[in-house]
Amino acid sequence: MRMLGLVVLFAVAGCNQRQEIQLRYQLGTLMPADVVRLETVLDIDASDGRTFTADQPYRQVATGVGYEVRDLDGSGRRKVLITHDGTIGYEFAKTFVFTLLPPVTGPAPKLSVSARAAGVSDTLATTSLLSAAFGKGASIDVTLTDQRCDGVRVCNGNETCCPGSGCVRLDGDAANCGGCGMSCGANQACSGSACRCNSGSGCEGGTVCCAGQGCADLQNDSANCGGCGIPCHPGETCVGGACKCNGGAACAAAEICCAGGSCSSAGCACGGNTCTGTQKCCGGSTCLDVANDNNNCGACGKVCPTGLACAGGKCKCQGFVCSGADACCSTGCANLQNDNVNCGMCGHGCNLGETCVAGACQCNGTACTTKEPVCCGAGAAKACTNTDADIANCGSCGTTCAAFESCTSGHCICAGTRHCLGTESCCTAATTGQPGCFDLSSDLANCGQCGKTCSTGQACQSGVCKTVSGCICTNGNSCSSSGGATQACMCGTNAACTGTQYCCGNTCVDRQSDMNNCGGCGNSCEASSQLCCSGACIYRDLQHCASCTDACQGGGVSQCCACGDRSACRSNLALCLPCSLGK
Repeated sequence: MRMLGLVVLFAVAGCNQRQEIQLRYQLGTLMPADVVRLETVLDIDASDGRTFTADQPYRQVATGVGYEVRDLDGSGRRKVLITHDGTIGYEFAKTFVFTLLPPVTGPAPKLSVSARAAGVSDTLATTSLLSAAFGKGASIDVTLTDQRCDGVRVCNGNETCCPGSGCVRLDGDAANCGGCGMSCGANQACSGSACRCNSGSGCEGGTVCCAGQGCADLQNDSANCGGCGIPCHPGETCVGGACKCNGGAACAAAEICCAGGSCSSAGCACGGNTCTGTQKCCGGSTCLDVANDNNNCGACGKVCPTGLACAGGKCKCQGFVCSGADACCSTGCANLQNDNVNCGMCGHGCNLGETCVAGACQCNGTACTTKEPVCCGAGAAKACTNTDADIANCGSCGTTCAAFESCTSGHCICAGTRHCLGTESCCTAATTGQPGCFDLSSDLANCGQCGKTCSTGQACQSGVCKTVSGCICTNGNSCSSSGGATQACMCGTNAACTGTQYCCGNTCVDRQSDMNNCGGCGNSCEASSQLCCSGACIYRDLQHCASCTDACQGGGVSQCCACGDRSACRSNLALCLPCSLGK
């Protein structure tokens, strides 16, 4: 593969009678005051066959404007990163231009260009991949339109922007269930992008969801007559939303409706017996409590199906009335066609991110496998992935590893060594050319961003190069007077932290393994259910049981990891409770 030099690839101004590409930036609906940093990535078109020569440390070409060359995404292919940075003096305008010049030797390459505008804490706008070719006065428009939902933030991979509602999960938002503005009725919840009443099917055909009762037609439901929770007296029927005794007026408060249309406070004759309260005359001579009898539930001879119990004259599942097509599972009423917890059959749950469609778990039309068990993304972008190894979804959907990082066991690891902590970033070392974790808040050679070097006599403070007098400290230490006018780096009132130790308050800690400062000062892991491994709090599991390296034998078949005070590999599977499910 031929290598492309960068000797005169960049310029910031010039006439239009030469081979060039002008990147004409337009902020569109973005306000310049909202933009803190603009990142533009350049790559040589794949059809060219050439690549950039070598890593280039950050080089400033104008106030707040610079570029660097490195492997930005861990693909092994070097790309150019151009930055316009407001924190180091660049002043954004609605439109501005950056000019690219081709190499001095060889034909000019075609380029692919993408850009991202960022605010103080998150992304504001991104572009699609743009194509550009060098020519006399050649240019491309790089338009950055505000992608924040309702002007607040850019929605993550599993969210959809619904105007007026912000970023929402369509699979769980009752006001936007399955689509923006698709609101569930009163008392209904949204799960799996479907409205549900008492965990089962949603209410249709003019019925409403009554808490504990299920879907009810308020016009003819004697338990919810005219409104949820309004029962008719025993023996009465609900007609047009009003309780009636054999078509006549409703009985008084203490009365029940007897055959023939009479109301009685003493009871109704049944052969030689008298039925009272919720009893009904069955067979002409037997009084049965149809409110709680599984064989005569609400009416003589009405038997509740297996798994249901009669309560209040209705057959209920776990205390709830199910819709006609719903099954009764241990979780309650369930529509086996679209229930993510009971998909196709009771107890068959879909993997994370999958949706139950027609009784089958799907991720954008495909079932995820054990190799790629998690469904990430939203809408047409949904896809199955392995969050243990995917750098774009590392550990969870949408968690992206930085340049030079790989995803190992669900954690972003820098150059295959460790997870970068706190204000650290994975950068190329200027002395060795090898990537490693550097603290961007204090590292003199990587101040605020990889490759940005502070001048002699400057210190890197909070990611900004500043001229200082006295000592220059790293590892979280601060410059303090010690025994008079002499200044020295110290951790609070104690000796300075060195090596892998970092100053948290007044104590040197190892953020790779410290349970109370895991990955950053003050970040505590749950003592009984989590471990601090490589600077990240992870739940104890088959691969990390009593310690970060303690793996149980048998993969959960012959052994499991018991949680809590019994955190250890066990052969008795009955003792197991996954830590990720709580204690």
